[in-house]
Formats: sequence, C-alpha cells, structure tokens
Amino acid sequence: MGSMDVVELTNSQIFGGHSYVAPGSSQGALRNPEVLDPSCVSGQIRVVNPDGGPDATLYLMTDLEAVREAWTNFQSSAWSTPFQSFDWVRSWYLEGSSSPKSKPAIILGYEGNVLTFILPLGVEPFLGVKRLCWLAGDINDYNCPLVAPEFASRLTEKMAAEIWDGVAKVIGEVDVFHLTRQPEFIAGVRNPFMVKGIASSSCASHMLTLESDWKSLYRRLRSSRTRSRLRQKHAKLRREGKLQFRSVRSQAERDLVIDTVLRWKGEQLEASGDRNPFLSATLQRTIKNCSQVRQGTISLRIYGLYVDNRLIAGVIAFVGSQTFSLFVTAYDPRAFAQCSPGTLLLLKMLELSARAGLHSFDFLAGDEAYKRDWCDRTLVLKDSFWGVSMWGRVDARISHLTLKYKKILKANPTAMVLLRRINYFKVQAMAIFAAWIKSKRNSGSPKQSKAS
Repeated sequence: MGSMDVVELTNSQIFGGHSYVAPGSSQGALRNPEVLDPSCVSGQIRVVNPDGGPDATLYLMTDLEAVREAWTNFQSSAWSTPFQSFDWVRSWYLEGSSSPKSKPAIILGYEGNVLTFILPLGVEPFLGVKRLCWLAGDINDYNCPLVAPEFASRLTEKMAAEIWDGVAKVIGEVDVFHLTRQPEFIAGVRNPFMVKGIASSSCASHMLTLESDWKSLYRRLRSSRTRSRLRQKHAKLRREGKLQFRSVRSQAERDLVIDTVLRWKGEQLEASGDRNPFLSATLQRTIKNCSQVRQGTISLRIYGLYVDNRLIAGVIAFVGSQTFSLFVTAYDPRAFAQCSPGTLLLLKMLELSARAGLHSFDFLAGDEAYKRDWCDRTLVLKDSFWGVSMWGRVDARISHLTLKYKKILKANPTAMVLLRRINYFKVQAMAIFAAWIKSKRNSGSPKQSKAS
C-alpha cells in the first residue's frame, strides 16, 4: 500500500506505556496478606485442597480502594485481559455500572502468604435473586480471574470447584453464579476456573497471529487483486487531501474521537438492525476516564485516520506487551466511504502491530464478518450458570435455556434478518417519538415564558 503521513508514531510512542498483561513474567507474586487493612476484610475462609496440595485462604473485600495496591501490583505479573485492569473496573464502578445496586465482592486467594488469584466479582440483584457476576461484565468482552501463571498451571478441577464453593460461603448472600463471556484460554493456557454450569457463549472472539515480516504476512492474508484494489483506494484518498494516521495525544482530542467513533459505530449497528451497546453512558465515561491514565494500570489507545485534519475513521484499542486488542473501530459513512477508510485504518494498525513485534491481533468478542475474514483462529467464550439456592437454580436453568435459544436464533439466517428488521423499525420509531417529545417541549416553552 502507498505511503501515509504518520504523525508521532515511533513504536515506543504508539505501543509504549504500561502493559496490561505479562504472561509468564518473572516478577514475584505478591506476598503478605497482612498488608490488607483488617477493617476492610469482610470475611475469610480456608479451602482445603482435595488433591493434597496447598490449601487456599479466601479474603472477601467489598471496598475497591482497599484492594488497589494488592490488585495493581498483582496484575503486572498475573494472567488476565485488559478488562481486569484495576483502573478499568474502578472507572466502571464509579460511573454507576449497569446496576446502581451492584456490590463488589472481590475475592483475594492466597496460598500461605502468597497471592495466587483475584476474582473480581460483584453481587447484583435480579428479579428477587442475588446473582454473583464479574465486575464490569456488562461492558467487558472478556471476563475472567487474575491468576498467577504458576498457580494456573497446577490448579485442578476439584480444587477450583472447592474454591467456588468457598466463595459462595464467604460471601453468604449468593443465590446463583452468573458468569458470562469467559475465555476458554488465558495466555494460551486453559482457564482453570471454568468447572461448573458451563455452556458456550452466543458469540466467540477472533484473533490473528502476527509475524514480524509484515509484507509476507500481508501477502498471505490478501490476494494480489485485493492488495491492488486497496492501493487504488489509498491513492484515491490521498488525492482528496493530506492523509494522516495519528496516535491521538491531547485529552480534548481523545474525548472528541471517542465520542465520534462510538456514535459512528452505534449508527452502523442501528442501521443494520443490530443491538447498539454503545448507548451506555457508563461505557462511554469508562473509556474516557481510562484514556486519561498515562502511567497507570491500563494501556487504552486512541488512533485516527484524517484527511486535511478531518477525522474519517477511528480506533479505540488496548495495547499490551504481546497483543493489540481492537475494542471499537468505525468510520464516517458520509465521507469517502467508497475509499474504505475503516479497512485502510485497520490495515495500518495490523502493519504497525506486526512491525512492533506484537504476537497477536485480537478482534475481541463478536462474530462480525470482517473479524472472521481477517482472523486465523477463534477463541471460544463460555458462560457459567449454577444455582446455590432453590430460586438460584431456577434462575440458572432459565439462563441456560435463554442462551440455548439465542444461539438457535443466531444460527437461523432467516430469523436473524427478521429480527434485525424489527430492531431497525423499533429504533426508528423510538427516534421519531423522541423527536416528537422534543418538539412538544420546545413548542411549550414560548407559552410558558409568555405566561410568566
């Protein structure tokens, strides 16, 4: 593909900063549970290892700030995903979460005085039952524990089941475990905590294995005809004005790009009749808050493709030591759509990720056609539902049935077309109704002011 002006884009500038995960890191595990403030420990329980290995002590923490130090120190060497970063979860919680009644129930698991895992959980009321869910699970693409690599490699299913039983006992107010979008593998190792009530999620995630030789990788990914067509689109876009790819630095511009990209993505989903998760104010504010973290525990990056300083496509992504995770990407459908700016921006991100020495490009959860088109492997996501109380078992059964029929519906193209049409007309009707309400309010304002 032809050249493109790249503003402030050395590898260290694009991909530098704190890594969200360092699988197999040699850093030592966090020691001394005594650093936890005893007044902040809401409960603890000892879990006996049925396999004869070390027992575990579970500490229940209901205050996020009380676990900040333990969490942030541990995540630098633990296996996890960007969605288990302390800053991400904290921002989600402070912004209200999907349920204002969500109550943190964070479990710190120790062997002796060594922290080996963190379960970022929360209790949420739902139709009279108390569900135990992953914190920020409503906006996360991946939900899982933070686990020390050495512990993950030897944790057995029996011990994992005992730990979950201990979690229910130490929290004491759980009817049902409702754990969704859990990756089957974390850093290439099977997720050892998925042992109960397991079913495949309604979607998967998709990844591409990168190679440092970008030209060779690109030739393998795309035919000569496709590469030629993309070069032509790139050349046409350059003729429209000064073409630049930027890593967005200033906070004011970051906020603007975030708002714009989420709006474009939402419009795209609504136009196709798909559900629009980007209407969530909690998600929008969480992304903005985390984009402000410079040397913190998360590496959220914002990128844009510009023509004459006009944004025409944007990317919101997490960048780690080995993986580029594409969270949201969208383009302006009203500007140069015939030049495929979204594809050109994606291609640039793939190239820079490969040249920077990253191992994987993660398209995250979702079965969109473009993800399947670029990926070379699929990561299975799992949901786990199991009840502790009678009503919890009823809720778990309903959740399993709902998931089953959702997957049946997604597998039926005719049904999906009908559902998308219904969703599209519903969105249009809501927009018309909102406009009508607004016009009524505006028409009433002069009368009110005149009367006053």
